[in-house]
Amino acid sequence: MFRTLAFKGMVVSLLLGGLGTPLLAEQGVGMQADFLGRGLAYRLLSAEGFGFEIVASGWLDDPQISHSTCHVAGALRILKIVNPDNRFRIYVGAGVGAWYVKGWFEYGDDYEYEDSWDWWSLETKWGFSTAFIVGADWLVFKMGENNWLSVTPEVQGGLYSRPGRHYYGDYYYSEPYSFVSPGVGIGLRYVW
Repeated sequence: MFRTLAFKGMVVSLLLGGLGTPLLAEQGVGMQADFLGRGLAYRLLSAEGFGFEIVASGWLDDPQISHSTCHVAGALRILKIVNPDNRFRIYVGAGVGAWYVKGWFEYGDDYEYEDSWDWWSLETKWGFSTAFIVGADWLVFKMGENNWLSVTPEVQGGLYSRPGRHYYGDYYYSEPYSFVSPGVGIGLRYVW
């Protein structure tokens, strides 16, 4: 179910981006790290400063040499830049993030087995996060006629979900958890 939903969301996003590109005033690519998601970012904005941004990351491991096989995460953020004509621009927005993990999860607290592998189970888990966003899009360095290098610090507040990391190492997970919290983020974009 999650794969089908993620695929449909990706198709709709690409169609909107591809069809809307000639009508929109600004695009940006770069990196983003925040509580909703981290990874590669693509932004598409109108001349009035309204638009969306997609942030995605993921990796696949070889199950022959690793205990984790798949980790995929992404976020869709709707943004409105309040003062789009300035170099130091303020934006507000909201976003939803999702993650999907197929890996070794610890189950239960009953360690009656002598073989430690009986404590772990290869499982698939996923979760969602939502947040409100307030940030700054600072056009720091001009790189041509209408091209800029942009830094985007931000604060968030929302309900976040994470796969738990187990103390045995990066490839082992404990049960997923959710929490309500303020958050922070930072990004770097090439804007044109």
